[in-house]
Amino acid sequence: MPVPVLIEYVDIVASFSILLWDWVINIGDEIEYFWWGNGNWMKWFYFFLRYFPLMVEGYASSNAVLSLCKLTQPSTY
Repeated sequence: MPVPVLIEYVDIVASFSILLWDWVINIGDEIEYFWWGNGNWMKWFYFFLRYFPLMVEGYASSNAVLSLCKLTQPSTY
């Protein structure tokens, strides 16, 4: 596996681990204070800032998997 691709995977695993760790340690407070509260703009802003990075990381991970597939597949031309 080429070194740049390996570094890309280490970056993905590290950033996802930090996001997951933050989510796990704060889910109790999030449920207590935000899920059952009023639907004001600050609540939606919090949810955007909380879950948008997870969506971006998922998208970035899928692109990394596609680039790895292109690198490891033999050329058909």
